[in-house]
Amino acid sequence: LSAEPELIAKKLVHDYKDHGFVIDVDESRDLLGERWIREDSQETRFADDFYSLFDRYNWLLEMAGDSTLLLIGSLHGDDIARTFWAYPKKPRDS
Repeated sequence: LSAEPELIAKKLVHDYKDHGFVIDVDESRDLLGERWIREDSQETRFADDFYSLFDRYNWLLEMAGDSTLLLIGSLHGDDIARTFWAYPKKPRDS
């Protein structure tokens, strides 16, 4: 590691305002060290492909109506059927 675990934890907890903040590859390398950061792996390719598919499907839902796609849960085995939800963005008129 490029820094002690306590320093890494302190930086992650106190220097970033929320969990939505993106830490880019260069900053990750500086913080965690070269051996912990992988840019081209089977996992990162899967994540990129999955996000692309998710984003396209969500775009179609939004264009077709007033829903957005949420990912809640996990992609593990039996959970997958309960993971994806098309959620209305606003209440529907009765």
